[in-house]
Amino acid sequence: MTDYIHFAILFLIVTVEKLNSSLDPNDYKMIVTYGKPSIYTSPTIYSISFEECVQKCWMDETCVLVYDTFPTCQMFVLENITTVQKLNSSSNSRIAFRIYSTSEECPSITGTPVLVGGTIVSRTYPLLGGIFPTYQEFNLTLKSNVWTFQSSVFYSCYVGYIPLKRDKYVMCMNVIQTETCINRTQAVSGCAEYNSVGLMGIANLEESRYIRNFAMGLISKQPVNNTYTSLGFWMDGIRKPTCKYPQPKSISCNGTNEFAYSDVSAPNPTFQWAPRQPDGLLNNPPDSNCLYLKVDQNGNSGVDDAP
Repeated sequence: MTDYIHFAILFLIVTVEKLNSSLDPNDYKMIVTYGKPSIYTSPTIYSISFEECVQKCWMDETCVLVYDTFPTCQMFVLENITTVQKLNSSSNSRIAFRIYSTSEECPSITGTPVLVGGTIVSRTYPLLGGIFPTYQEFNLTLKSNVWTFQSSVFYSCYVGYIPLKRDKYVMCMNVIQTETCINRTQAVSGCAEYNSVGLMGIANLEESRYIRNFAMGLISKQPVNNTYTSLGFWMDGIRKPTCKYPQPKSISCNGTNEFAYSDVSAPNPTFQWAPRQPDGLLNNPPDSNCLYLKVDQNGNSGVDDAP
């Protein structure tokens, strides 16, 4: 028996105007300054240090603010905080905002509106009604020494899905588990049963990390009578007829561009290949025509071409 099982990856599409989203903590920064919540309700209280609280907030996609109340700290989600009073350092009243920022550098004290005045747009991922995974944008404005949180657009997904943004679309993505190994044709048919447009591609490394972490969770929780050490996820991508053995590698047949993609929201997918892959140009007879993402029990992952 093979040591891995394949899953179908499917998604729903919601057309929107302009939207950015991320579940990766590395796309966020914690801005530590001085202040005190003024209009709020029911924060979550933790008996941990402020430094631990900042770290906890950074890892939590629903957190927008933490407040130092030594020996405890308070953590706020968007619906529980409205305004924060700005204070000076002599108050020793520390707060930290969780803001969206893909910059590799921390914002400068004089260069970010959240510290000197103005408005920034950030985002969070609450559960609407405590049930539905939701992408939520909000404005954070500093004016007259008061920070104000104001909700704006939001998009919700069904239970079990996560919201992801691609260009002009918000995707509600899910990974569907099968009880037995399936081939790509069966995966496509399975997606159709969920009213999906088909197998999705992997648009960016963030999505690769999400699927890898999903797989790691399944491997660690599988029943004791299962011994899968790796999981496979069928994905969009079919080898081009012009890039099959004995065609040699070339500018037009080299890695990702050896394949044709039908996922219109990810026409130029971004992912990491498994070591020494793809190898379909080396195979005779040519049988490595489909793409899948493989994840093993140690967290190693990469895309491979398979029959």
